[in-house]
Amino acid sequence: MAKERRFDRVAVIGGGDMGHGIAEVCAIAGIKVYLKDVKQDMLDTAMARIKSSLDVLARKGKVQAGQVDAIISLIHPCIDYAMIPCDTPVAIEAVPEIMALKQRVFAELDKILLPNAIIASNTSNLSITDLAAATRRPGQVVGLHFFNPAVIMDAIEVIKGERTAPETFNAARGFVTDIGKLGIPVLKDVPGFIVNRVQVSAQVLINKIVEIGMATPGEIDAMARKMAQPMGPFEIFDFVGLDVVKHGHDYFARMLGPDYASPVWLDRLVAAG
Repeated sequence: MAKERRFDRVAVIGGGDMGHGIAEVCAIAGIKVYLKDVKQDMLDTAMARIKSSLDVLARKGKVQAGQVDAIISLIHPCIDYAMIPCDTPVAIEAVPEIMALKQRVFAELDKILLPNAIIASNTSNLSITDLAAATRRPGQVVGLHFFNPAVIMDAIEVIKGERTAPETFNAARGFVTDIGKLGIPVLKDVPGFIVNRVQVSAQVLINKIVEIGMATPGEIDAMARKMAQPMGPFEIFDFVGLDVVKHGHDYFARMLGPDYASPVWLDRLVAAG
């Protein structure tokens, strides 16, 4: 007997590096997706990236080639919040790691979705409790931190805010199971949750190594690959975006102390574009 799916629709807000991947994962699982972004060209780029990724998965036998068009047909690009049905049961915010921006998205979703809908954030560092404060439904706000690239990485941190209801937390874990991923329950809303909280200390160390000229980013990446790491730490920086890395360091510095601040050399690279 087929397992009953708990969620048949999802809204994903933001079609960038994370958002388009989250949309793809959900569509592969057979869930209808409303993918929202602020400009049509951003949506066009997101859909092209999804199509390219699905073609690669088909060539590798991860999805059937004949299913690619059907999967894409489940994704509905939206330029306006009004295009998202109000009875969509779950929405996942995946915009840049800027608290004020994410809170604006949460406030908009709170206005358009029915009161029983769950609003989740893909944030990798920011407080779920603070995001929930932008809504009238803090009990139905939860963190769903996908890792990049979402279509490849199996783990998702499921983060409980201070006011997240047990029913919401359990439903979010069920959603993660429905899309074929492994949920990691995070019961305390702290900066960086589990994975990034552990990794940031290593980031501070390697940033200092570069700053004092002990080694170059390329040399550190080469050493990491010799240690059987699939990517070096600075390759990962480039993959996720230097601006995202900087925002993370700035947030940790505010929340945990100045030792976590973004290094000067990284600030200069981000400022230079």
